[in-house]
Amino acid sequence: DDVAVKDFSKNSYSQAFQKLFDTLTKEYAFNGIKGKQPDWEALYDEVMPQVKAAEKQKDARAYYLALLQFALGFQDGHVSMNGDVIGGQYYYEQVSSGYGFGIRELDDGRVLVVHVTKEGPAAEADIQVGAEILKFNGQPIADAIASVEPISGPFSTQIARRLEQARFLLRAPVGTEATVTYKNPGQAVKTVTLAAALELDSFNATSPYTGRESSVLPLDYKYLTSGVGYIRINSNYDDLNLLYRLFERAIK
Repeated sequence: DDVAVKDFSKNSYSQAFQKLFDTLTKEYAFNGIKGKQPDWEALYDEVMPQVKAAEKQKDARAYYLALLQFALGFQDGHVSMNGDVIGGQYYYEQVSSGYGFGIRELDDGRVLVVHVTKEGPAAEADIQVGAEILKFNGQPIADAIASVEPISGPFSTQIARRLEQARFLLRAPVGTEATVTYKNPGQAVKTVTLAAALELDSFNATSPYTGRESSVLPLDYKYLTSGVGYIRINSNYDDLNLLYRLFERAIK
């Protein structure tokens, strides 16, 4: 019973959230660890009024958004909020349109364009792959990235959070305008105004999972033509028990 799925589906929104909250404040694995334990009191004060409002209005989407806000209050990538159809629709609404380019932040602080969607807003403004982005809506690009609250969290590391902030900075409802100051390689600095359009290419292109096969095992192995055995670790993301067993098998 202690490790069984906690089913609060027969409770009201506020009752279910209260039970969830009471359980986590007692049993969450990172309680007592600085930088990991949520500020329970502040999080409760922020989310419970949203839950009660959703309950009063009988609004399932509002309830989902309240629980998502609760989940985002953690500093733990193992915590997530699955909103089923409502969650999928909301996520699509947030990411389905953008400015037609993707960026990555380098160790030296520069932010470069790593993808430009063909015939998208950025391409029409002649923003090229390799361009350095200097400002976004008048803000220095580093500050603009830092201001974003990505809904793909929570995150265990600031590196993961920063990557998603950069991705979500460039997502906006169709027609939303943004000014971008950039410098193409070998050219002068320019400032253009872009209007967001329906396009997912730039968002997908900057995903850390792009190019990875979701069905691949966490570890595989083979003999090279030289006669050397080669073990490749593809991921330690999911089933560590499986990873250990595959490694032992490969060694044998």
